[in-house]
Amino acid sequence: MFGIPETEFQQAVFRAYNNWLAEYCAYAPERLLGLAMITLDDVDWGVAELQRARKLGLRGALIWNDPGPESYADRKFDPFWVAATDLEMPLSLHILTGKSGSGLDLSGKSNLFVDALPLHLPVQKTLTSMLTSGVFERHPALKLLSVENDIGWLAHFLFRLDHFFDALRYAANYTDPLTPTEYFRRNVWATFQDDPVGVATREFIGSDRLLWGSDYPHGDSTWPHSREAIERNFQNVDAAEVQAITHDNVQALYGIA
Repeated sequence: MFGIPETEFQQAVFRAYNNWLAEYCAYAPERLLGLAMITLDDVDWGVAELQRARKLGLRGALIWNDPGPESYADRKFDPFWVAATDLEMPLSLHILTGKSGSGLDLSGKSNLFVDALPLHLPVQKTLTSMLTSGVFERHPALKLLSVENDIGWLAHFLFRLDHFFDALRYAANYTDPLTPTEYFRRNVWATFQDDPVGVATREFIGSDRLLWGSDYPHGDSTWPHSREAIERNFQNVDAAEVQAITHDNVQALYGIA
């Protein structure tokens, strides 16, 4: 639905989805916390829909993981970042939600492995643009999540980000007081469901940045073997870190009592 090209139709679809989701979550509000879907072709509409979603009881929102050909570095999106901060609505960059489509061709006309392996690249591009363009300096309380993009790439991504910061900061006229990786460790989180490589490199990412989820009831879910998946992913990991990644971090992020 994030790839729908007609703005007004996409707005209508998202508004209907948000209505349905709020009603669904209202059945068990102590257990179900919904995230709205927001399109940002019209930023004013996005702000209004985010405010409406909060009034409906939704607790966060999904936006394009790649707004190309535009960039979230553009200050035209600032009113939306202000609204998300004021409403305490974390924003998710979910896999397969690019403005130009999912990037996955299920028609059988292309090699699905070639399509699937780089599916995390759009969120890398978006994170890089936001971390290096002053977005988080202007909006220090903005909360952003990389969702279902796995985390095994994050350690090397942050290493490369530091490397190119050192090499390019003056040529790029970078003037923000914090480094891009410092903004990441303050403003960004990432989710995964089965990624022992990411868990093994968590010291380079920060355990407080990571959230485990089962992805139930999606076909890629760890359910009904989620406990086994947790055991497999967190072998030899301190119990306190397991508690944080599987429970405490998301509780703090969304203010779950």
